[in-house]
Amino acid sequence: MMTADTKRQGDARSMWAAGFSRFRRNPLGMTGAVILLFLYLVAILAPALTPYDPNAHGDIPRMRYMHPSLSHPLGTDKFGRDVLTRVLYGSRISLSISLIAVAISVLLGSVVGAVSGYFGGWVDIVIMRIVDALMSIPRL
Repeated sequence: MMTADTKRQGDARSMWAAGFSRFRRNPLGMTGAVILLFLYLVAILAPALTPYDPNAHGDIPRMRYMHPSLSHPLGTDKFGRDVLTRVLYGSRISLSISLIAVAISVLLGSVVGAVSGYFGGWVDIVIMRIVDALMSIPRL
């Protein structure tokens, strides 16, 4: 005979599904994700968003230091180049460097964490003291 005291288990969701569900309910997290997505889309679509070459010099002297207008929303620099175009193309470089830095950090952190966890003992203590010393350096 079965008892009525059996507990009903909740839905079996994976750790990733539960974390993503929690993330979607966080308004600050979603705002940050939308901003990052927008920045990456603008960086990827930079050639389609602007008709100007980022490195082309203005041939006409009056193209230098132009005020913002419909044709040049942020104006031009001293060489007659469109500033908005240069900002959009510069964002591509900045975002690619940040992705590379994050990938290197994840790789090194995983290796150091695995070594510390595998060996433990004095190796773990030495690694933790090095990390403590690095964390004592103020951020810029």
